[in-house]
Amino acid sequence: MRIEQVRKLKGEIMTLEKRLAELKQELSSLQQSCDHHFERQTFVRVCQNCGYSDSTLW
Repeated sequence: MRIEQVRKLKGEIMTLEKRLAELKQELSSLQQSCDHHFERQTFVRVCQNCGYSDSTLW
């Protein structure tokens, strides 16, 4: 019985990891095509349109 639960959970994890990778790719695509409007903060700037952020310390 436990082995069935383990298999089911591992299957769910694999499905969710695949979906997470798809969502990360979609977000990356949106951020790459965004007309960024940055709000500067202390050490980072964040786009108000897409949430992209990068450091201002370089």
